[in-house]
Amino acid sequence: MATLASVDLNLLVALRALLRHRSVTQAAAEVGVSQPAMSNMLRRLRHLLGDELLIRVGKTYELTARASALLEPLERALRTIDNEVVRAPVFTPGESRRTFTVASSNAAAATVLSGLVRKLGVEAPHAALQLLPLVPSSAQLLGDTLRIPDLVRLPHIVFDMDGVSVSAELTLRAVVPDRRVQATVSDFLSIPFLLRGTTMISVLQGRVARLLSAHGLVRVLGCPVQLPALGIDMVWNPRGTTDPAYAWLRRQLLDLV
Repeated sequence: MATLASVDLNLLVALRALLRHRSVTQAAAEVGVSQPAMSNMLRRLRHLLGDELLIRVGKTYELTARASALLEPLERALRTIDNEVVRAPVFTPGESRRTFTVASSNAAAATVLSGLVRKLGVEAPHAALQLLPLVPSSAQLLGDTLRIPDLVRLPHIVFDMDGVSVSAELTLRAVVPDRRVQATVSDFLSIPFLLRGTTMISVLQGRVARLLSAHGLVRVLGCPVQLPALGIDMVWNPRGTTDPAYAWLRRQLLDLV
């Protein structure tokens, strides 16, 4: 019994041409080999598959039942190999109907992904975006407060997720070890709503703070302490690195930030 490892895949290209044309001469012309070479391929295929495949009837060939059953799956298999293995994949945003899934923090969703939604609406109107929640990491946060004495005097709201503090909070804790923490939250975007109408202060990602300040939700003040540089990590499954659709999506996100 033949196995895929023992099959010369070039024979399958010849078989498709033979089944399409029912002619050794025309099949040879399509594949780009001589007629004797195609006749030899036909002999090998008959031996490999245990079937005559083409039967002469008068001056023409007719397909056997086995050959007729092979034509459609053979076309499908070779088309898949050609499109997904041999040819370089091409992504056309305007024609894509793919759904992209992006996991992010609420802060990144408010400041970056909102722009991505608008961008998809223009450049990839048939594509869809599915947003999933992501617990923010310390690399996604940025601090803004007042003077050092204010950091001691005013009560703080701090971000803490299961005992893990962000780098900005750790820096402030080291500079002002006796500061007064009045509230602790695990969702960054809940901070501005707790701040309203109080004298409390907190550390917010710069983009979030500026966005909320534009809507009158917070007052943004400079921080007297040099805080660590922060950013947003973009992480994807390595299987998608060469996928042109995902590469396009990553470029759109990089443009937005």
